[in-house]
Amino acid sequence: MVGCTHYPILRDVIAGVIGDSVHCIDSDEAVAEEVALLLASRNLERQAASAPTEKFYVTDGAARFGRIAEQFLGRKVGSVELVGLGA
Repeated sequence: MVGCTHYPILRDVIAGVIGDSVHCIDSDEAVAEEVALLLASRNLERQAASAPTEKFYVTDGAARFGRIAEQFLGRKVGSVELVGLGA
């Protein structure tokens, strides 16, 4: 079993090379489920019926991320902000 944030994107390629003996962990689903549980436990779920806003935080390559995100999503993305991880 292997896991990485990029493996789901490459799942078909990995399966074609390695076969079914390796299971790719889809981290985005697991993280989304945990965040949903955390928000619910703290009563922080979105209540408004209005459309959500997007803000992307990256540690490197904000402009590149914005271009690639638009290609993947097929639309313009919201704000992309470069942030440091702090020591």
